[in-house]
Amino acid sequence: MNKKIYAICLTLLSLFSPDIFAREMLFNTGWIFSISDTTNWKPVKIPHTWNRLDPFDDQEGYYRGLGWYKKTFTPDSSWSGKSITLHFEAVNQVATIYLNNKEIYSHKGGYTSFNVPLEDLKIRKKNELLIKVDNSHDPDIIPLKGDFNFYGGIYRDIWILLNEKIHFTESNLGSTAFKITTEIDNQNGLIKLSGKITNLSNKEENLFLMTTVVDHSGKEIISNKQKLSTYEGLNEFSTNLKIKNPTLWSPENPYLYQLKAIISDKKGNTFDEFTHPVGFRSFRFDPNTGFYLNGNPLKLIGANRHQDYLGLGNALNNDHHFRDLKILKDMGANFYRTAHYPQDPAVLEACDKLGLIVTMEIPLDHDITDAEEFYINSEQMLREMIHQNYNHPSILVWAYMNEMFLGRNLNKDSVKIHQIVDFAKRLDSIARKTDPTRYTMIPNHGDLNIYHKSGLTEVPMIVGWNLYYGWYAKGFEGFTEFLSKAHAIIPGKPMIVTEYGAGADPRIFSNDPIRFDFSADWETKFHFSHINQIKNIPYLSGAAVWNLFDFGSESRIDAVPGMNNKGLMTFNRKPKDAYFIYQSKLSNQPYIKILGNSRIKYPANKKIPVSIVTNLNEVTLYANNAKIGSKDVEDGLVTWELDNIPKGLLLLEAKSSAGDSIIKDVRQIDLIYTDFHDGADQIAINAGSTFYFYDDKTGVLWLPDQVYEFNNTFGYIEGEFYKPRNRGIGTDKSIINTEIDPVYQTQNRGLKSYQINCPAGYYQVELLFSILENSDHLNSKVLVNDKPLLIDKTERKYYPVNAITKIYTKSDIVIKFPSEQDEESFINGIKITKLN
Repeated sequence: MNKKIYAICLTLLSLFSPDIFAREMLFNTGWIFSISDTTNWKPVKIPHTWNRLDPFDDQEGYYRGLGWYKKTFTPDSSWSGKSITLHFEAVNQVATIYLNNKEIYSHKGGYTSFNVPLEDLKIRKKNELLIKVDNSHDPDIIPLKGDFNFYGGIYRDIWILLNEKIHFTESNLGSTAFKITTEIDNQNGLIKLSGKITNLSNKEENLFLMTTVVDHSGKEIISNKQKLSTYEGLNEFSTNLKIKNPTLWSPENPYLYQLKAIISDKKGNTFDEFTHPVGFRSFRFDPNTGFYLNGNPLKLIGANRHQDYLGLGNALNNDHHFRDLKILKDMGANFYRTAHYPQDPAVLEACDKLGLIVTMEIPLDHDITDAEEFYINSEQMLREMIHQNYNHPSILVWAYMNEMFLGRNLNKDSVKIHQIVDFAKRLDSIARKTDPTRYTMIPNHGDLNIYHKSGLTEVPMIVGWNLYYGWYAKGFEGFTEFLSKAHAIIPGKPMIVTEYGAGADPRIFSNDPIRFDFSADWETKFHFSHINQIKNIPYLSGAAVWNLFDFGSESRIDAVPGMNNKGLMTFNRKPKDAYFIYQSKLSNQPYIKILGNSRIKYPANKKIPVSIVTNLNEVTLYANNAKIGSKDVEDGLVTWELDNIPKGLLLLEAKSSAGDSIIKDVRQIDLIYTDFHDGADQIAINAGSTFYFYDDKTGVLWLPDQVYEFNNTFGYIEGEFYKPRNRGIGTDKSIINTEIDPVYQTQNRGLKSYQINCPAGYYQVELLFSILENSDHLNSKVLVNDKPLLIDKTERKYYPVNAITKIYTKSDIVIKFPSEQDEESFINGIKITKLN
């Protein structure tokens, strides 16, 4: 990093949004699409992907291959005499463009923009654009691997740019050639403008470049008129503008000036104009004391975010992107990592406007191919990313690799490790040369030894760490212990925790959560611990939660197959409890929130834990308008345990005072009976499970399993919870043709019997099975009150099997599991429904 602190003037709006070029046109409509070949066309609107549903079915894999897009159009006379460019914001992952049956352009890489000159376009005649898109795995194109879906299609906007013969040049790196850099020196701001002008008029022109800067209110701050002499072809220009005592951009005050540049002749005729907001700020990362913005220390706390959405894949519109970043800002965050790839221009527009500091990286994730074509494509994407996003004040860091040594060994994989380190040096050199004003970074997984001894930590300016203590590794405290050791071994490198998180399915909750049970309660404990540790590590510049939202990952099989559940919100942007922890810890306004999912049911007459997060000093709790009591807040948290609350709606209200104001929050809980003697209509047991599971599709609450004892209403006699892994319970495999995987994934094995206490009456007994081990067979001798149960003996592994019988009992229900020698009895779930 240069000694002089730079403050880069970056845009609020992308270089290709409607306010930038007066002569640009959105080109998203009128397209037809055919999958695989060109025989079966159907209308589509851009943005579009062919994988919005494909990765989420029960079939392994999703379509990676060809897709075709076609549009027929007739340019009118207003296009005549113009320099015409087709601009794609992104196509995943290889795009080949044909104009009137002639191939004119090809672009590799699915996350950056590119420009296509339409030199042979026919005016006032019919033209046909045909786009071949291929999202097949290609060993020469990143990403080669990744814990996210590689959706296919033209999933971002398309634009037509209609320029005069004299105009600001579109770069062959997918951006404009208009570059803006700012410096702050002695409280003065200096804007350095540079770029290129294209002259296709076949003659020399005496032109002027007029640049103007206005403040937030529209008041002109400075203007400059510069004479240009342009010849046919490309012409470079540069100019400087000085602003006294500029208002600085920051997360607290994301102040943006407006800059406008115009090319005109001596008669005042305008050929082109370029307008965008600019922001001034200075920054530095210190290895011992953390991050500084505008000379002041600032802990960066935020999240990663993948660009997909429920039902849309990654074909989001700009409003989706802005809302996502607004959700992050409303959490109290000041920091955003764009997951593993450059994202939509609207994302950085939002970050500039909202005040979010950004790290962005190319999708070089986990692996490389030792081939020159691979290196060239990766380097090209790095250059494209930097050039296309250079003018954004929110971006401070360029990254170019992620977790490259995961699963590797220093000795066994020494050749591959050496290749990766050498390539990292190439990429780091390109990034620093292309943009000497920002930092570089590589995020690594939590194996300090291999990254340090290989020399990879010496390459970038910042070392990133992806740490999952309390999730993949035991113990929350390992987080601080690891960073302390890393800081001692690599004392000269600033550090950012680029990932940390825990999975949670909001349908799962537990009074006694354990690691890897996917309960919202464990995720809450995880983040409560980690946010406190992050704040208390002075040399740590910042940290980003993995992930802001649940996201699609077809190969991942957790509580929701095909989904990475580590989001602070669900795939459709519903907040989990962990989101509120960050709001409480990061908000500078009085805040109080009762944790818990109001969309689930809870057992009545059981102990009901109540947890409240707040940044206030004391909380008073009310239940159904009756005062429960007041408690002092410790470390932002206060808890109660309510008991013997009957069936019905329980209204909780938490109140606290902030000055003269009363701050409050309410939560409604639907309590249901889970004991037939209390009047329950149904009991559902999640066999082999330590947690509750609420099926939000049917309204069934599945209870955690338990040993049968005198005071219990149900339980098993002899049995053992299925734990094939060193963490959590149950399998991590998808169960085919069901949406209640958490029931079929857990299992009680080696059973003798279950007893369910109930009064005399008619009942339907439903038993749920799934074969989870190759050696297992369904037991055909299960007895319900000594009556044999008929079971369809499907022997297919990971497939749900249900067996139902109806019985009359005078007292209680007993399910027995007689087993032959060397045969182990097992069950996944029991659901008993009263019929009279």
